[in-house]
Amino acid sequence: MLSQERLRSEMEKRIRRSGNAEALRVFQNSENAAAAPGRSDASVAIVVMRCFKAEAFASSSLAFASLLGETARRRWLAAFTPTIFLVGNPANLAARFAFDFVHSDNTIAWLAPGTKSAMPLRRLLRLFEANIIPDAGSEFAVRVPGERAAPARHRVYVATAGISGAEYLVHLNHTLAEGVITGSLLPGDEVVVRSVDQLDAVKEDFDVIRVHFDKNDVGRLRAYAGIAPLHGGGI
Repeated sequence: MLSQERLRSEMEKRIRRSGNAEALRVFQNSENAAAAPGRSDASVAIVVMRCFKAEAFASSSLAFASLLGETARRRWLAAFTPTIFLVGNPANLAARFAFDFVHSDNTIAWLAPGTKSAMPLRRLLRLFEANIIPDAGSEFAVRVPGERAAPARHRVYVATAGISGAEYLVHLNHTLAEGVITGSLLPGDEVVVRSVDQLDAVKEDFDVIRVHFDKNDVGRLRAYAGIAPLHGGGI
């Protein structure tokens, strides 16, 4: 069972990593678990999806985060960068918008935070709201781009009970992207993504837990995703 104290500690660690002193002050001085720093449009990342394919989405999240330089990574953490998911065909938009990353099958394209064309793209396309949550117990494997001598294996759990398709995308993306940004997921590492109802039921020693407020009780925190070591044969 993941206690509220453990979740609050994990959330405080994430805020400390951001280097955002004001956000840390607000969180430490608030009894409301939902207390969070404000965000500006300049800190928003944009994802355009023609359709949803779980493996393509996860691998593109890892690839996009891997392309970010050190300055962009620090800004991502400091701004608690939100991501907006839009419906569109990257191939049809490529002539008008300079995407920072496009998946090899042209189903997904990414714009980094602060890109000037983000607002026109948001006006042009509608939000991606399809119900694409994988069944509990299902899993798939992807790999962080790049190589190293002894790559590790990880399992990423995503808690899907009571969340929308858009929320699933947010929690999976931020767990993967920030895993790369903070060094929890390194080049060449294998990542097995598994859907579960609740993280509370998972008996793992998590290296990272993604914590946010519980939308059914904003005075409480909930564990939405986590990264744990995985042992055994790989893909």
